[in-house]
Amino acid sequence: MSYKRLEIIDQVSDLVPVLDFWKAHAPTPMQSPEWQLAWWSAYGSLGMRLCVVVVRADDGQIAGLAPFYVRNNWTEGRTIRFLGSGRACGDFQTLLSAPGQANVVGEAIADWLLAEHSELNWSLLELEGVTENDSATDALINKLRYGRCVEHLSELEHTWRLDLTGGWNGFLDGLSKTQRRQTRNLVNRFDKSNALSLRFAHDQDQIPSALSACIDLHQRRWQADGKPGCFSDTRFQLFTQQACDDMSRQQRISIALLEDVGTPIACHLYLQDAAGNKYLYQSGRDPEREAEGIGRILNAIAVRAACAAGVPFIDLLRGDEMYKGRLGAVPTRCLRRRIVAPAWLPRLRHTLRTISRDVKHQVESMRQRWSAPAATRLSTEQSSPTIDVDNLAADELESVRQA
Repeated sequence: MSYKRLEIIDQVSDLVPVLDFWKAHAPTPMQSPEWQLAWWSAYGSLGMRLCVVVVRADDGQIAGLAPFYVRNNWTEGRTIRFLGSGRACGDFQTLLSAPGQANVVGEAIADWLLAEHSELNWSLLELEGVTENDSATDALINKLRYGRCVEHLSELEHTWRLDLTGGWNGFLDGLSKTQRRQTRNLVNRFDKSNALSLRFAHDQDQIPSALSACIDLHQRRWQADGKPGCFSDTRFQLFTQQACDDMSRQQRISIALLEDVGTPIACHLYLQDAAGNKYLYQSGRDPEREAEGIGRILNAIAVRAACAAGVPFIDLLRGDEMYKGRLGAVPTRCLRRRIVAPAWLPRLRHTLRTISRDVKHQVESMRQRWSAPAATRLSTEQSSPTIDVDNLAADELESVRQA
């Protein structure tokens, strides 16, 4: 199948004809137009331009689209990125395509980038939050490599997925003996309590107050650790509020609240796809109740509720926090693929950026080394076996990190 033409949309108002396709082919809620355009509304600024690339087939039907934007700065030149990149941590980013058209879409966009290099004058294509073996992304990058572009690949923190197809008993069977016992104890504590209850907010009229409680708990939890919390950024808060409002109209948002006599003490903010799968985007808990294990209680009873509702999986998204492995979630590699345009200036910029980054890492490593006690410095200078962290079991990984 060949494509007839590419259409570049740089105004939100001009996106109306492609929204139905966009909604139907978004692989996760984080690729939906409601999510990504809410991000653009909050984060789009001077020096940034919307750049949604639409690929049409010979018959005029949409074969796919790339939800991009272009950012211009003096250090990197013009950089093309996915909407929702960066601060929002959009995972599972990809080019959207109709069934069987992933390679066509990827190659068509690569042809456009190579042909329009001099006009667009792009320096860098940064694809953050992509996964391995993504056909459309691979087709795009392979063709750009053929056009003398250079790729730099780096790993981000993993995403973690909890398979619930075996139901509650299957979930428990997948835990270690210790974790299974602890999980049952947490659930029993909840079931026997006359004060604790679990409430889900789904409807559009319920979301604003539930989200407000979730933001408050999230901020209080991080500020108790001396950190600002992501909602201290006004843009992030506006983005989340708008995205939740827009997505609640399609029943794509769910907020779980663990309450003590009606007062929220812990929360989960989930994004939901059409199949009912949940993506845990944010959480929070009352720091004054930390010793009671309220976060772990909510984790356990939320999984039980999802199993009872027939939810196929809960994705815990990006971040290598220890609790994810303890819950039995399986990690998936999350990547950043940076493609440097085939010209001397972008390559020079990329080389200088790489050198600068490496120097910063070395300086930071030396600073940490020499600020440590002498005994610690001596032990780190001695040779030690290489540890393959990715292949360690959760309990082994914890002991390595604690050491």
